[in-house]
Amino acid sequence: MFSIENCFLLLLRAAVFEDHTDLADLQWDHDWYSEVIALGKKQASEGLVVKGLMDAGIKLERPDVIDLFGSRQAIWQRNLELDQAVADLSSSIQEAGIRIWVVKGQTLAQLYPEPKSRSCGDIDFLCHPDDWEKAVSFFRDAYEAKFKDTNSPKHIEFRSRGIQYEMHRSLVSLSNPRHQQYWDTVVMDEILASDESIEICGVEVPILPPTINALYVFAHIFGHFISEGIGLRQFCDWALVLKHYKKEIDVARLEAHLEGVGLKKAFIGFGAILTDYLGLPPEDFPFDIPDEFHRRAVSLWKNILEMGNFGKNKKYLRKSGPIHGLQHLWRIAGQALRFHYYAPSESWSKIPRMFRWWGEKLAIMIKKGKD
Repeated sequence: MFSIENCFLLLLRAAVFEDHTDLADLQWDHDWYSEVIALGKKQASEGLVVKGLMDAGIKLERPDVIDLFGSRQAIWQRNLELDQAVADLSSSIQEAGIRIWVVKGQTLAQLYPEPKSRSCGDIDFLCHPDDWEKAVSFFRDAYEAKFKDTNSPKHIEFRSRGIQYEMHRSLVSLSNPRHQQYWDTVVMDEILASDESIEICGVEVPILPPTINALYVFAHIFGHFISEGIGLRQFCDWALVLKHYKKEIDVARLEAHLEGVGLKKAFIGFGAILTDYLGLPPEDFPFDIPDEFHRRAVSLWKNILEMGNFGKNKKYLRKSGPIHGLQHLWRIAGQALRFHYYAPSESWSKIPRMFRWWGEKLAIMIKKGKD
């Protein structure tokens, strides 16, 4: 007898690794279908669930079939729009002589058996630090961008033609200053020297080199996990980066970088989610995973399902304001304390860093209120 969770997992595996075992000839009622789709949405994986359902030929009630096709069409259409936007961005900005590297999103979607089925969001890209001011002027003119104050030294945001963009100075924000310095020097030097690309809509789009991509996708996962939660779509992305670029990833270099940013233990420990739950073949993971990490993966898995993508499953007493912020800080502290085993230095540094950040933000809010 399948559970909702088991069905969801089987559908993810089917969409990501084309493993359709145990799915054929099932018949679901409306309640079962709705619960599985809801879980897919909470984990930012609705498109993959939809693909899994359709490929497996699971029998559904007529209203659910209509809903299924409608969801697929909407996700496909959004992916087509974002693919074209990434291609246009790459073409126009290269013509302007500005160096960027597009990360996550549509560049990772191309690794899926069916790229259009990956639920998509915004467009993130790293800008070469020497081209930053030139890029800001370019987007103000060519994209009519009005930059949003993100209160973050890492990136700025703007919206253009219905699409959200994030332009990054740095791709990760680490809590331990020593780890951040390593990223900002050693890792960034490798990125800035990279000429890796992937074709999207007939355009060569600059992307991170394979070893750095494997590092960055995980660093992004861990950063959100320890703060607010992260969805399984990001784990699917990570799995496909490791599988697709298996031969190109320099494992020794990856290990050195993971040690430099304090995430080696976390990388290996979280890898158990890929092999034990998502079905990544162990030989496609770059390191051996000790038995202890497989045992600990049970609590990791439960937390991922509980928190949802970016913590959207967790309710707040207030939608904004000081109470919301304090509750958010309390949750960050709880995550960091509970899972500090995986990255002790990063986890323990996270708590005072976030309290300082919130204190500075609160001071700005109070000052604006007085003005």
